[in-house]
Order: sequence, then C-alpha cells, then structure tokens
Amino acid sequence: MIILGIKIDNLAKSEILAKISEFLCFGAGHLIVTPNPEMLVDAEYDWFFKQALNKANLSVADGFGLALAGQYLYGKKLTRWAGTDLMEKICEIAAGQGKSVYLIGGKEGIAEKAVEKLQEKYYGLKVVGAEKGIVFQCDPEKSDGFLKNEYLVCQGFDTDENNKLLEHIRVAAPDILFVAFGHGKQEKWLAEFLSRLPSVKIGMGVGGAFDYISGQVRRAPKLARYLGLEWLWRLLSQPWRIKRIWKAIVSFGLLVKDYKIQISLPFRQGVIGFIMNKEGKFFIAKRCPLPTDSYFFNIDHWQPPQGGISVGETAEQAVLKEVWEETGMTAEILARCVAIHQYDWSVAYMRKKGKGYRFMGQQKTIFLLKYNGDGSDIKVDNIELCDYRWVDLEELKKMIHPMRRSSLEILLAEVNNFRVV
Repeated sequence: MIILGIKIDNLAKSEILAKISEFLCFGAGHLIVTPNPEMLVDAEYDWFFKQALNKANLSVADGFGLALAGQYLYGKKLTRWAGTDLMEKICEIAAGQGKSVYLIGGKEGIAEKAVEKLQEKYYGLKVVGAEKGIVFQCDPEKSDGFLKNEYLVCQGFDTDENNKLLEHIRVAAPDILFVAFGHGKQEKWLAEFLSRLPSVKIGMGVGGAFDYISGQVRRAPKLARYLGLEWLWRLLSQPWRIKRIWKAIVSFGLLVKDYKIQISLPFRQGVIGFIMNKEGKFFIAKRCPLPTDSYFFNIDHWQPPQGGISVGETAEQAVLKEVWEETGMTAEILARCVAIHQYDWSVAYMRKKGKGYRFMGQQKTIFLLKYNGDGSDIKVDNIELCDYRWVDLEELKKMIHPMRRSSLEILLAEVNNFRVV
C-alpha cells in the first residue's frame, strides 16, 4: 500500500514476525521503519527522507492515522504496530534466539536505562552496546554534502565522532541495531550507514522508544492507544507538542485528501536523453534553480536534456526536439531503453506550486544518443540551464541529480557497451 508516496507493508502481525525471523536467519542490512502520520508529512518536504523510508525491507504502520488513511484511500484495513511495541517484540525474539542487540541514541544515559528495563523483562537478552550516539545539526555549511553522505544532505555532524560510533558497532558485532536519533535523522542514518555494518541483520529506527521503555516518559494508556487517542493523551500531558500533533492530524489529513485526487490522475509522459560524444564523454547540464528545489535541499541539479512528450509526438521525436531546444545539438539515437523511470510528485510541493492538478507524477522514456559535432553549435537554453559539462561515466554517476539517477541506472542495465567507434 502506498500512502503519500511511502510504501507501507500491509501484513498481518504473524507475517511481520515471520519476516523478522527471516531477516535474522538470512543475509544482513535489513532496514525496518515504522512510519507515522508526522513522518509522512515531513517526507513530503524532504526527498531524501522519502527515499530512506522507501529503501526499507519492512515498513510497518505506526499510528491510527495511517489506518484511517488506508481505509480512505483504498478501502483496506491496514495493520498498525507501534514502534515501541515492535521493538520490544524484536527484543523478545532476540532473547529467545540468542541474538545480540545494540542501542544508540536518546539523551545521555537513556539508552543504558532502557537496556536495564529490557533485560529485566526479557531474560537472557544479550546487549553488546548502548550509547548516546551522535549529534545532528541541520546546517548545510557543516554537512558532508550529498555526494559523500547522500541521505544525510543538510544534516551536519562530526564525521570523526560518527566514524568512532560505526567502529564501536563493528567491533561489538550486534545482530540487531536500534537507533533513536529522532524520526528523519535515524532513517537517513541507517539508509546511509547500515551497509557498512556487516554483522547487523536488522537496523530499526525507534524514535522515542528508549524514553518510554526506560520510564523517562509515560506512555498513553492501552485503551487510548487502541482507540487511536494517543495524540489526545500527548496533548494533555505534553501541551508543548501541539505543533507536532497538528501536523500529524490536520496537515496529514489535508495531504491525504489531496493524495486521493492525485492517485486518480495519469502520469505525465516524458523523455530523458543521455548524449555521448566522439570521445565517449557524456553531456550534463545544470538546471536553473526552481522554487521546488527546496524539496531536495537546493543541491545543484545536474541532468541530461529532458522534457515532456507533446500530443501526437513520438518519444523519439520528443527526445531529439528536447536535445536541440535545450542544447542546440543535433544528435542521433543509439538506443531506447525498455524500462521507464517512474516517480510520483510530492503532493505538498506540487499543490503549493499549482503543478499537481493534472498528473500523478512522471514517466520518463530513456534514450542514449550520439553527438558527432565539435561543440561549436552548442548553445544551452539559458532560461532552463545555467551551465554544462562533458564528463566521463564515473563523473556522471557522481554529478547527476539523485532524482535522475534511476534513469542512468536503467540505461546502464540495458546498454552494455558505451564505446564509440
């Protein structure tokens, strides 16, 4: 099930537990996320957060609002399982199977207190580490940049501190890693670094679970949670959370209402053309900044020529036209990919900018083209583009905007030989 562009696995609790057992037995690097309404609203304004959530091997709904959204959008009942409860269930499984866990995040000393409570409750639970973790600061000047730590663009953190944390985890070699950096940061961190932790079979973002488990924060009564009134409990006990509660209820509800319209619309048909010259280098251009670029934290948007297909126009005609209009080049088509690159538009941004009323998103047909000229005829459309370069394939992989990278991956999968003769 897809809600606001986020994949949610609509599985019975027994199926969720079977998946977890499978993860613990086979392979490594399985990411578990527990999206709630507030997280889905934030992901509507943060492309990297949305990608991190959709990278998950298991996505379990946390929150009554998602269950209501699933019923409203698709007429289906959605299984929900609070992240804290799911974490405890995984600990119970770990204790029974002799699997080890590692806790990172929360305020000073909270992870250690959570460990005490967990080991009291689940006899034999093997904990190989518990620590505060790293401090994040949303400051582009302190960020490592999207090329190095892509999911964590605009999240400044101490690289040495992070490397020490990764080394601590590698040495401890846990089977399960629980991360409590707060939603958004924890999912991005896991999406970025889980592959560097070979022992970890399951990595899971758990938000405020350590606070609840340690007793630092009291949870809503079970009846309130069952009835979907946990938000009211939080509002009464923590009134300073009103902005977050508004986001989870009102903002989420309005976005879901718009999404109901959006999913009924067709995809806009378009093309993207990768151009290779006689030296085997690829053309890539920098798009002029747009207001919606804040969805990508305003990183430089390098892309090949791309655009829509007009009525009565073939994809081949469209890509040759776009190349000529954007670059002045006359090129020939070498290959057309069978697979297409499909992506949804952010409901929040497209509605805000008045661009989301006609289409659900984009479907791009991908082409490889050849340019035989000497470059003298190149004249980029300075309304759309502000710079261009010829780069080799490895540079192209690094420079191309993350949203366009899937098109390149499809091209690389389908076209094996880039040598120009």
